[in-house]
Amino acid sequence: MTGIGVVGKTRPDAVSPALLAHLHRRLGLLRLYVGIENWSRRGAEHLGRGMDAEVAAAALEACGATGVYGCYNLLIFEPDAALDDVEENLRGVERFAEVPMNFCRAEAYAGTPLWHDLRRAGRLRTEGFATDYTIGDPRVQRLFELLHQAFRDRNFAPDGLANMMMSVGYESQILTHFAAPGDAVAAELSREVAAFVRDVNLDTLARLREALAFTRSPGALERAATAEFTVELATRVNVSGAELHGRLLDLRRDLARHSARSPAHRAAAGAPVAARAPDA
Repeated sequence: MTGIGVVGKTRPDAVSPALLAHLHRRLGLLRLYVGIENWSRRGAEHLGRGMDAEVAAAALEACGATGVYGCYNLLIFEPDAALDDVEENLRGVERFAEVPMNFCRAEAYAGTPLWHDLRRAGRLRTEGFATDYTIGDPRVQRLFELLHQAFRDRNFAPDGLANMMMSVGYESQILTHFAAPGDAVAAELSREVAAFVRDVNLDTLARLREALAFTRSPGALERAATAEFTVELATRVNVSGAELHGRLLDLRRDLARHSARSPAHRAAAGAPVAARAPDA
């Protein structure tokens, strides 16, 4: 293991267990952002990803097998998404519930292929530097709108649960990466953080499935019923999020305390580090 830690980004089809093991061992690779974007085959094609979901799955499995901290974002909502595509994405989240992730809509940034496609189709709306579009399937558009409201704080706030979940997982990985061999406390904290990440993802998944079920119901066609459901869903997201946020703060405190006691941290701070006597 090297004395440094490296963070990287990759396409899912550019990694293998052997490559990640080599980079982890020789370069100190400890975190890898994997560009999955969509678990749905149709969604991946719409976004120009050009790869099968099993390729993306293999990339995350390689991260887990080699001790690299993998994470990803999902662009569940894109211009031509269907409800079945959303369901397929949720199955992907469930399959890798232990891997930190966040979800959002694919945004049409100026000059990107998505921006050009929407512009040519007359679906792009612009106001100054801002761009917007409506998802082709009205049911998916309604689902996006209600989830955008219900998950606004969890997914998009700088100190929101999704962003901080990724951060605490990264902090745990740093501690594990630089911990002394056999550090039982670091190992236990790593297990606690992994359980926390899984709990956050499963809570998010449960709320997403509630929203998808509502969107498939007749009530989704009524404005009043949709507004009422959105408020109720946002309440459930925020109530469970508050409990999870409390656990996150406890974990960050414990990670910081143990990190401050570690020899690597004291050496970096200039404090004397007790040297182990050489083997006879």
